[in-house]
Amino acid sequence: MKGRSAAEVLLGACVVIFAGMPAVLAPATAGRLFSRALARHPEDLWVLGGALLGAIAYALARRTQRGRFVDTLQHELTHTMAALLLGASPTAVAAKTNEGVTSYRLSGPLAAVRSFLIGISPYWLSPIVLPPLLLAGLVRPRGAWLGVVAAFVGVGLTAPLTQIDPRQSDLRRHVVVVAIAAALWLWTATTVVSLIVLRSASWLQGARAWPAAFARFAQLLR
Repeated sequence: MKGRSAAEVLLGACVVIFAGMPAVLAPATAGRLFSRALARHPEDLWVLGGALLGAIAYALARRTQRGRFVDTLQHELTHTMAALLLGASPTAVAAKTNEGVTSYRLSGPLAAVRSFLIGISPYWLSPIVLPPLLLAGLVRPRGAWLGVVAAFVGVGLTAPLTQIDPRQSDLRRHVVVVAIAAALWLWTATTVVSLIVLRSASWLQGARAWPAAFARFAQLLR
């Protein structure tokens, strides 16, 4: 964060590291999912297959004009959602096929840290991923329905990755390498929690990813 005090930078780093701690579980989570899928466990096959199908579909859809508009819209909506959650006041939201803008007023304590988090939010989270995860915890889908829900989760997890570009003004506003690294760390954590919720059909299991990650991190330090 350019021109910020050391304390603000340190606090911002701590927030990102803490929020993204489930990323520590990524190797184990991915390994478990792939091994069970290779063993032809049906639920894991539906999760993995559905998520991959959703990712491919979104990547292809971005080549169309309507797909690019949806891509821009979800990007700006993520900025807006993050701004509201972090105490900012959105003043304008606009989205076109190839460009968009979100303006907001932000003041008060930790404004620099909150501005950084708002700025990188579309590069690790998409609002598309939230409804299917909420549905997974409510309905506990099985079989083909689990594959459909996983496909929408795959779409929501792919959208942030497609946004990452060093030329993006959101990233250039801060130190580009730091912003991208923070976004990838948080995206990895989002992916881990999403897969846990999908596979367990439980929000509680998803929330337990944080204490499990800290326990795993403590083991690695020994």
